[in-house]
Amino acid sequence: MWLINLTIVVLLILANGLFAMTELALLSSKKQKLQQYADDGKKSAQIALDFLERPTDLLSTVQVGITLIGIINGAFGGAALSAPLIDWLGGFSWLAPYASTVGYMIVVTIITYLSLVIGELVPKRIALVSPERVTMMLAQPMRFFSSLLKPFIFILSKSTSSIFRLIGLDRLQMEDETEDEVKQLLIRGLKEGTFASSEAEQVSRVFAFHDQLAYELMEPRTVTEWIDLTDSPEQILADLRTAKHRNLPVGHGDLDHFVGYIDAKEVLASDHPIAVIESLIHTPLIVPKQLQATVLLERMRKETVSIAFVLDEYGGFLGMITLFDILEAFVGEISTIEEEPELVQRSDGSYLADGLLHIDDLKRVLQIKPLLPGEEKNIYHTVAGLVLYLLGEFPVRGSHVVTNGYRFEVVDLDGRRIDQILIEPVRDAPLETSFPTSE
Repeated sequence: MWLINLTIVVLLILANGLFAMTELALLSSKKQKLQQYADDGKKSAQIALDFLERPTDLLSTVQVGITLIGIINGAFGGAALSAPLIDWLGGFSWLAPYASTVGYMIVVTIITYLSLVIGELVPKRIALVSPERVTMMLAQPMRFFSSLLKPFIFILSKSTSSIFRLIGLDRLQMEDETEDEVKQLLIRGLKEGTFASSEAEQVSRVFAFHDQLAYELMEPRTVTEWIDLTDSPEQILADLRTAKHRNLPVGHGDLDHFVGYIDAKEVLASDHPIAVIESLIHTPLIVPKQLQATVLLERMRKETVSIAFVLDEYGGFLGMITLFDILEAFVGEISTIEEEPELVQRSDGSYLADGLLHIDDLKRVLQIKPLLPGEEKNIYHTVAGLVLYLLGEFPVRGSHVVTNGYRFEVVDLDGRRIDQILIEPVRDAPLETSFPTSE
């Protein structure tokens, strides 16, 4: 008889573990994964999805089951299993007066320990390891148990919903996974080897693209090659033949009076390039500089254009964006034959950077985590912009600043534009600016 009672107590503890495992597994399951299993024809996955749509029903089922098991175990287990132990302890004369109390406490302690380990901790660890598999395995038994206790579960669910409405929580929606949570998943995946570093970088670039504006993607006006229709035919032909880019803006006198853009190869393929140039001008997409990058991409897709001109609030030409620029925002810099890379690491560990290198790309390569000076104000987006911000005026060759553990020195200028910057690591250096004597 004692062995039967022990078996009943162990079975009750195991049943408690199943309920605890089901609850945590279902709440930890990814809805997308369960939906995939359901689409593949697995009925248990569909049952689990139904429970996720009505989480109160599941929680009520689990709590009713755990509560019933706790009551039965408490009332039956201690009394049924302690009797033999009490009789054995009573054989000791010095312990006989306390045998009933001591025996009962020992049995309750053992049952509590087994309930915590076998009935709670181990099942929950199993649920966290493979939540979707556990959920599908136990979904049908839970539905059966739920149907048996439907009246109790109905009352509990309605009571819970009423209290939710009373305190206003019914208006709150479960928050979706935020960008930070996804980034944490990527970091964990990198450590565990689930994701390759290139995959994590691509996802990070997608998030960065969502935060960018049109003028952060454009090729600035100061470096944009273009065709001036007021030039002589000979000059126009020379510009077409020597252009490094295929798509060139076309203007009258300056880029503020643009008329569109041309495909240089298309024009040069004609027998009479100058005669047909105006008939081959294409109309670009016109966008403001504050337009979000995601909106820009969608507009280019809908309007089937590959070139966008970025204008300021006064209608002035700021720069040009191609689909290639957008591609680079997603995958990183793509160096072509005619294009020098924007950041080159030298043998001594220093870097030679193009002044137009985006500040996010710089921080990613140099692994700079904190904000750079002035970055929170969103007033610059390139390495040249950082140097200008810290210097406070236009530099000369040799001008340098030191910040965030690096020394940024202007080594080449294109007119007033910072063309090349030498970046060297320094240790324990305070913020510093320097202007050498102009040559």
